[in-house]
Amino acid sequence: MKYKKYLTNFFYFAAGLSLLVSIVLVVWLLQKTNGNILGLHWCNGISPCTEGPQPPVTVTAFIRIVDVKFTVYPEKREPAIGNWATIADVRLQDCNNSNNFTYNAIVTNSIGKGTVVIPSSNPLPEGDYRFFIRGYSHLNEEFNCYTLDTIGPDIDLTLEGKELLAGEVSNSYDNYVNSLDMSVLIGKLFTNDYKSDLNQDTLVNGLDFGNQIYNLFKNGD
Repeated sequence: MKYKKYLTNFFYFAAGLSLLVSIVLVVWLLQKTNGNILGLHWCNGISPCTEGPQPPVTVTAFIRIVDVKFTVYPEKREPAIGNWATIADVRLQDCNNSNNFTYNAIVTNSIGKGTVVIPSSNPLPEGDYRFFIRGYSHLNEEFNCYTLDTIGPDIDLTLEGKELLAGEVSNSYDNYVNSLDMSVLIGKLFTNDYKSDLNQDTLVNGLDFGNQIYNLFKNGD
């Protein structure tokens, strides 16, 4: 009889302990935000959601064009190879809507390569763009449309067979070689003036004057 009493008490104790553990487990599950319990989605640990789980958040980012590399040759340099450096103004014209993006004073190196760094304040959208290049002493030259994207475009404009025509050296740039340009160059004869030294052989002389005469009365694009 005594053992039966102990067994009964133990049974009640075990049942109570199991109930307590179950209650603690349920409370813990209910406190888990956005948990799923008994087929219900609990949003605040207290009551089921009425709208179900929320969809995942999608974050999109704009990957912009950082820079545009290009290669262009000014004409009639001396020496003729590896002497293509200049200071260029570059205009990129959208081939679909004619919007223009202009970048000034882009320095090209001796092999004719320059890099336009696109400012983050005025991003260049991906697309097809026509190149207009004006060298430091040159007429503006139009090139074909090229696709520019975020991969890092490197456009070799020399493949079109065009060079930048020299002779535009007047202070009032009018994209036209005329007597104004001739008078400036004549005034710089036998100096090393960078702008008038059309062939970049370090001396303004008859060779430069001959290059200018060759392009006299020509208009740029």
